[in-house]
Amino acid sequence: MKNITDEELQSINRAILLRYGIDFNNYEQQSFKRRMSRALQRFGVDNIFDLWKIMLRDNTFIFKVIDEITVGLTELFRNPALWDFLRKELTTKLKSNTELTVWHAGCSTGEEVYTMSIVLHEINLLFKTQVWATDLSGQAIKTAEEGIYPDDIFKKYTENYKLYAPDRDLSQYFFRSQGTWQVFQTLKSHIRFEQHNLSKDAIVGQFDVIFCRNVMIYFDETLKMKVLENFYHALREDGYFIIGYYDALPNEYRQFFEIYDASNKVFRKRKEAPKQW
Repeated sequence: MKNITDEELQSINRAILLRYGIDFNNYEQQSFKRRMSRALQRFGVDNIFDLWKIMLRDNTFIFKVIDEITVGLTELFRNPALWDFLRKELTTKLKSNTELTVWHAGCSTGEEVYTMSIVLHEINLLFKTQVWATDLSGQAIKTAEEGIYPDDIFKKYTENYKLYAPDRDLSQYFFRSQGTWQVFQTLKSHIRFEQHNLSKDAIVGQFDVIFCRNVMIYFDETLKMKVLENFYHALREDGYFIIGYYDALPNEYRQFFEIYDASNKVFRKRKEAPKQW
């Protein structure tokens, strides 16, 4: 791993913000430093200055850096217990809604999005659902929109699905072509994929369910609270807010959300207005 000083990290953060409008200054510093160090190694450069020179020569290179920094933790039917919990909740609590809206914030390569689509399809709610799937990485969004997964990865996803639905076969939702599995269009037509920066971009819409799983692990406390407040205002009354196994929230989150199911890290929106933090 390449060594990066705090001054170098602050310098590259400021430069990226000024040139591209992408703000990494509130990302958790040690985690971000490790990922930036790995990026130096990945691209075969010795220091931050040389990395910046490449960015100046190639305006598209920043997106390769972003892809290297924001590594997604995602699988189809990752944490099967969560999806079983949601299936039961949605069936009993939201089935009578005239429409459902879902936001996958930090959707990575789309596995979480298609998992939710399958769950909604199986409880006959997909037809009235609209989904917004966003990620900072443009490459991740492109992969998610394609919905194509290779044989070796799909085998793992099938094992996950069997834990969720032992009597059903995941392959019914995909067609196989040249060693890959591609999701059927019926599971994609209700989804809008979009590149989006949680730290600064506007949020469009109100949502019944918001996923933000294993994204805030990169944020410091200030950015976490900013994002949590945005999620609070974007979530409908009695909506579900779901975070990842590795996410830890600051204590002040309680003014926005209350724990609904601790084992699956599911929260509900608090009904009283939040205090100014």
